[in-house]
Parts: sequence; structure tokens; C-alpha cells
Amino acid sequence: MRLRGASGLAAAILAAAILSGCAPTPDIDVQTSSSLQASVVSIADAAADDPASALALLDALAAEVDAAVAQGEITEDRSTQIDEAIAAVRADLQAAVDAVATSDITPSEETDSADTSDESNGNKGGNGKDKSNNGKGND
Repeated sequence: MRLRGASGLAAAILAAAILSGCAPTPDIDVQTSSSLQASVVSIADAAADDPASALALLDALAAEVDAAVAQGEITEDRSTQIDEAIAAVRADLQAAVDAVATSDITPSEETDSADTSDESNGNKGGNGKDKSNNGKGND
């Protein structure tokens, strides 16, 4: 299924943004990195079955990143990379949520609302010709 593959790729990009860069001066705190990585795993797990839930988890991750920046645990440069990855994942998940929403319309709902034929004429076509008595009446 495309949702699983696209969400998995997006989560991998997000994980790479969080974990990349081994500079002499770290641009992300080790504990913060571990915490964010755990959040990414949760998002990836949820994305496969419930993209709306994954979006909520992504919002929590974004808030966690903002808090870590405010506390000096993530540099602005790293935060920018992570925010860009979050935006990519968000777009992917939103597309998945939209796809699920449009596929929730069942064929019976479509035909029930579109069915305007008059079956009171004794046939399903509503053309007045009842094949059982060839339109001759009820003798």
C-alpha cells in the first residue's frame, strides 16, 4: 500500500534529520535526540494504520522540538532541519488522511443517494413495462 511506503520514507527522513550530524560540538543533546527518535518511531508505527493519530503525534513532536530549542538542547540550525522534515511528514500524513476520508464513502451510500428510479411500476427500470404480465393489466 502506498500509505505505508510513503509514511515510512517520510519517517526515515525525519529520523535522519534528528540523528544526522556528528559535529565536535553537538547540535542536539543526546537525551533529547533519544526522546525525539522514540517519538519518530511512534509516528511511523501509527502512520501505517491511523494517519490521523500519527498527525497528532507529529504535532506533539513539533512541540517537543520547540521546547528543546527554548532550553538550548537543539541548535537553531538543527531545529530548522527537523522542522523541514516534520513539514514533509505532515504533508504525507495529511494526504493519507484525505485519501482515507474520500475512500470512506461506500458504494451503497453512493447508490442509495443516486437511486431515483420508480420501482412502483412493477419493475426495476421504472419504464412501466412489467415483463410478468407484458403490460396487459391484472386479469
